[in-house]
Amino acid sequence: MDIQELKNRRDWLKVWSGKWSFHSCSQFGEMWSIRPSLSGKPAYPRVVYIHRQLSSDCWVSRADRDIFCGYLIGEIKKDKNKPIFLANALKSDADDALGFMKKYAAKKIDLAIYDNFWEQITVYYLSHIYIKYIVDYLDPEQLDKYLAVLEEARVYAEPVFHDQEIFMTKIAEQIAEFTALSPELILCTTKDELRAYLQNRPLPNKELLQNRFILAAQFFNLGDHWNFVGEEAEKIENIITPNSFSDVIKGQVAYPGKVSGRARIINDPLHYQGEFSTGDILVTGMTRPEYLPFMKKSGAFVTDAGGILSHAAITARELKKPCIIGTQVATKILKSGDLITVDADAGEIRIIK
Repeated sequence: MDIQELKNRRDWLKVWSGKWSFHSCSQFGEMWSIRPSLSGKPAYPRVVYIHRQLSSDCWVSRADRDIFCGYLIGEIKKDKNKPIFLANALKSDADDALGFMKKYAAKKIDLAIYDNFWEQITVYYLSHIYIKYIVDYLDPEQLDKYLAVLEEARVYAEPVFHDQEIFMTKIAEQIAEFTALSPELILCTTKDELRAYLQNRPLPNKELLQNRFILAAQFFNLGDHWNFVGEEAEKIENIITPNSFSDVIKGQVAYPGKVSGRARIINDPLHYQGEFSTGDILVTGMTRPEYLPFMKKSGAFVTDAGGILSHAAITARELKKPCIIGTQVATKILKSGDLITVDADAGEIRIIK
């Protein structure tokens, strides 16, 4: 792949960030960039993932997202019941995915179960994309009319991605019993590599998987897929990451208010050992339910990615705490211990010292 393909696009947008494995993202990339979901076309033709130790950032072209969500808004204008249909579809697909994982959680995984599992997640994921991103494109009247039903569906379906990663970890643990690789390294395989193993072919060598675990990038472009590690992956990350570093960080307001406090960067809430006092500002890529103990203590939340239906935004509205989402770079610019002001009226975070 010519790196120039990435440089030519200057509108990269981080749309989610969190603990998803390299393997899961090799599946998600196909769902976004290959699976027909928009009049027979992919939802997002171009997708980039950056990976560090089982955590991932996902970047798409802002223009691609505008086209996709513009199409969905057009569908709503033609059919006022479309959001209700999408919400019901999301809940139904979540039930199917959760039911499948519960049924096969204790079974020995073979190729058929593996393929069926990812087919269930694919169906759910496309419904999830519709719901999660369309809400950020609704006009004020539409938002007032549909937010409650869309939010209820998102909360209902929240367990799917958590359980999906647990299910994949169990697959990796089963495979680890018969190989010299750890589950963490097995989760650094691609979809095709793991399918090959389930067809009695060898896994990639340990050194490659270790390099992916440390730092890797995946790029999907209309059916083509490239993987990078080390310096090449870092180069790709630098290309797509905004370089407008300053003392003022801007984002989207999820809940208004203005507070000051110490920033606390938390990437893994289940293993966080640092300081976190009441009133501190939670800063992360995106939140999930396991962040709740910190969110209840925090004075405000700041995230790199997410929209109005992100977990951080929904929780901020429930707890009535200032929240700024979609900053793209907060976790890159801020450091734990920085004294900052979160002005969620203006959508700005300022570093005091």
